[in-house]
Amino acid sequence: MLPMQARDRQPGRGDQDVAGPDAAGADLRGDHGSDGPQADGRRAKPAAPQGPADKARGRRADSAVVKTVAVLFARRDSVYKTLDAADVWDEDRDARLWTGGLPVVAHPPCRLWAKLRQFAKASDPAMEMQLARDAVAHVRQFGGVLEHPAESTLWADRGLPKPGRAPDDFGGWTAQIRQCDWGHKAEKLTWLYIVGCHPDNLPPVPPRAEPVGVIKPQRGVPRDGRKIVTKADREHTPEKLAIWLVEVASRCKPQAQRWRAGAVRAKAEDGTWQVAEPHDPWYSTVTMVATEWWDQSLAGWRPIFEDAEAA
Repeated sequence: MLPMQARDRQPGRGDQDVAGPDAAGADLRGDHGSDGPQADGRRAKPAAPQGPADKARGRRADSAVVKTVAVLFARRDSVYKTLDAADVWDEDRDARLWTGGLPVVAHPPCRLWAKLRQFAKASDPAMEMQLARDAVAHVRQFGGVLEHPAESTLWADRGLPKPGRAPDDFGGWTAQIRQCDWGHKAEKLTWLYIVGCHPDNLPPVPPRAEPVGVIKPQRGVPRDGRKIVTKADREHTPEKLAIWLVEVASRCKPQAQRWRAGAVRAKAEDGTWQVAEPHDPWYSTVTMVATEWWDQSLAGWRPIFEDAEAA
């Protein structure tokens, strides 16, 4: 579950230097002050305070709409499309073409990583599994949160810390949540891999709620009258959770990207980059066509043949 301090304490600055919420009492009034007298002697109405929902919907005092978070691998009918602050990448936009620059809320396909993966059918399993690996790389590079079912085997595949374990080399840690606390009909235990936001800086967590449905009946576990949820209800992210995840991502400030020594990358025909580290099974294949290597001293990618070309 979420660390106790994440439930019992209000968001504040934690032990790490990460981006937190706007400072309380920050002066947003401009040069002249919004609560001073106007030309006709009347006082201007002060701006209403913002909450996570206002920020997620991109609302600002000047009514401008600002894209602050990228949502990757969303459904075509995703609730995120109602949030103006979210730059939503669904199947039509193809999240593989996303070029970065914003913190991320990632919902990569999970059927090949979940408990019932032996029954999953995918037209291109290797490609679909790579989407989740790419999502981990994006969260580590730009900060944000990746959502997957509890006990997802993606954690072992990418070396992600399980709930309750220390952060990894990227500052990433894992929280376990119950989606019913945000309005899902079923309990739906979920793991969130978060990079760039200390547990103390999370938005407030809603109070505990009880599920009204089940995803799949379990032998020996009474249903207590709860109905099996539909496929659509099972897959959709509750609006309150979507707003909360966007707020989490907006508070994320990742550490400098640190690929492992020896990492290389190659650009595919569709314009996307494939990164390979020495422990990856496809490392030798990517190395043969790689054009850039990870320079740890500069924390950036450099052309492999740069020195030769300069000479």
